[in-house]
Formats: sequence, C-alpha cells, structure tokens
Amino acid sequence: MSVIPEARDERLEASKNEMIVCSLCGICVPECPTFQATKLEGFAPRGRIALQELLMRGRAKTSQDYVDRIFSCATCKRCNQVCPAKVEQFEMNERARANLVRKGVAPPQAWVPMTENITKMGNPQGMPPKSRNELFQGMLQKPHDPHNPHVKSDTLFFVGCTYTFRTQNVPRVTAKILEALNYPFMLLGEEEPCCSDPFYIVGMRDNFASAAKKNTALFKEHGVKRIVTICPLCTKSLRENYPSYLGSKDFEVLHISELLSKLIAEGRVKFKEKVPLNVLYHDPCHLGRHLGVFEPPRDVLRSIPGLKFTDLEGYSKELAWCCGGAIRAGYPRIASNVSDGIIENARKVGADTIITACPMCIHSIMVASNFELKVYDLAEVTAAAMGIQKLGSGLIE
Repeated sequence: MSVIPEARDERLEASKNEMIVCSLCGICVPECPTFQATKLEGFAPRGRIALQELLMRGRAKTSQDYVDRIFSCATCKRCNQVCPAKVEQFEMNERARANLVRKGVAPPQAWVPMTENITKMGNPQGMPPKSRNELFQGMLQKPHDPHNPHVKSDTLFFVGCTYTFRTQNVPRVTAKILEALNYPFMLLGEEEPCCSDPFYIVGMRDNFASAAKKNTALFKEHGVKRIVTICPLCTKSLRENYPSYLGSKDFEVLHISELLSKLIAEGRVKFKEKVPLNVLYHDPCHLGRHLGVFEPPRDVLRSIPGLKFTDLEGYSKELAWCCGGAIRAGYPRIASNVSDGIIENARKVGADTIITACPMCIHSIMVASNFELKVYDLAEVTAAAMGIQKLGSGLIE
C-alpha cells in the first residue's frame, strides 16, 4: 500500500489541462538547457509534455528512449519561469517520473546504485556511516555531539552527503564560521541520514516518504527545532518536500546564506580581511528558482570588503543557467554541454572566478572549465573575509 497521501495526485491525468495549454506554445523550448545541449525538442519541456500526453492516451510505449527523455530533465525549473501561461512544466515532469517508477520501467540503470546505496549505507556514495565522524575530527573547539551533556542547542548543522564525502572544505569552514560567531549547533555525525532527495528526484516517492518520516522522528528525538543546511537540494527536501509528504512542518530550515545574511544585518559578523576578487555569482537552481533564495547570498557578497560581483542580465536570479549537475550521473554528456553555458557567461563579463553555494554546481563548473576557472563556495569567501581561513586554489583537490 502506498504511503503517499491521497492529496498528492501524481497521476498523469492530473496534468491533462496543462498538457493541452502547453502544446499550443513553445517559448520554453529555446530557454531549456537540455534542449540547448541536444537541439532535440524531445529533450525540451514541451516535447516531454507531448510524450506524457501520448502515454496517457495509450499512443506511446515506455521504451528506453522514452525514459531517457523524461529523466534527462535537469530539474532546473527554468521552464516554469519563462512560461507565459504559468504551466508548471517541472511538476508535470516530476509526475511523469513517478508514473514511470510505478510502471516498473524506471529509474534509469545509472541511478540504481545511488538509490541502493542510500537504502543500504545511508548515503548515495555508499560510504560507511561511521566515516561521517571523521569530517570535523580535531578541528572544532567545542563539543557538538548531541549525546554530550555539555551540548545545549536545538539547532542542527545538517552537512549533507555530497559535502560530507566530496567537497569537504565547505562544511569544515562553515562549522568554523558558526563557532567564531558563537552560534550554537549540534552535529549528528554517523547518525546523520541522507535527506533522501535522490529518491524524490528519480520518482521513488514511496521510498522518499518513508525516509522523510524516519528522519523527522530522528530529529525530534534529538530536540531539533532548526536546521542549518549548506546543500540546496537538502534545503529544498527538508523545507518543502518533507512537509508536503508528512503534512506538518516540524522544524525551521535555513540555508547558510540566509543565516549569514541575517547575522550580518544584526551586526554579529565582523570582517577582518579584504577579498579582492571580481566574480560572477552563480545561482544554484534548487536554492534560487526552487526556493526563491536570491538576495541572501548577494547580501553576503556585498558586505565582504574588497569583493566585487557581477550579475549577467538574462542569466542570473530567476533566469540563471543550470549547471547540469542533477543529471550528471545518468546523462554525463548532456550535463557537460549544459554546464558550458555558465562558462560562456563568465567569459562575457570577464570573470575568472565564480562563487556559488551548491556542491553539484562547484563540481560541474570546474569540470566544464577544464579547471581553468576558480570556483568557491559562499562559505569559503566568507571565512576568508572573517580571517578564519585563507582561500585555497579554488580547484577540486
């Protein structure tokens, strides 16, 4: 029996009226990153929706090619932004993925190891849970283990799997920033679960709902009332998707950019060093278009002495280009072609440095630039300005 609440209608028929409206337009087609990467309308929002309508009418088969066109959507939500009829094309494609999973023809094989790793090991990378304990070992001044009687905080610093096992400098400098600001927080270490957003993205909604219920129970057990995140996908999962499936909002969720913006406005952040960079800020899709968090990271950048940042008109905020990271595991060639758009934008404004706030964006942009562009996370430049840690090379070590 499905654990998905009846209120969440994920049948293809739920999109029927929007399918008809969508077929009459086409403005989204040239605006879609995966269309620009392939030049095939079957890889554009309108094409995908046409395929969904054909399947609903029994005029299409769920072949591998059909699955690839639905799952190659980079989930960037740019189509929703440019649609004049305000058709929720992204949500329609989400329903299509869930429908294909229910039919047993998806997710694509490339994503299966990732979902199996979450089930077996608690993270997409398949790493032992105890290895999470090594991330902050010996570098923090205060105890942050919730089992330690000296820890008194209802705020959880939720690191996320990608930052824990790949781009490790970001969570480390974030923890140093929080300590320097005397902002109390706890860490779950090996107890920290995957937010299970990968289940959601690939349409495994029953798995996602079960994980959300289990994780929420764990947070309540530790008295969590507020969660500080650094990964946009974790942020959206915890802030929007958990309440949507569980029917209740059990804790506040703040991306680190929102918290830093708030603390800077309160005068609690003191900058000691200049950061003389001329940068392009890249809006992560799941932080920007998905959650509407555009100004907080810019507030932080504006406050950093010596730093100048540029927004490229037509390719920032609501219209920011996608990095392709969400489909890199399944469709690496398409993802790489999508990422190239960000590099072109950086060259247009003469920037040799990009700042962003997402682990997938960091990796995608570095790879797309052949490691020629420096790419920093927002937390790294903040820590440098606070005198906590000097900027590194801006390259993946």
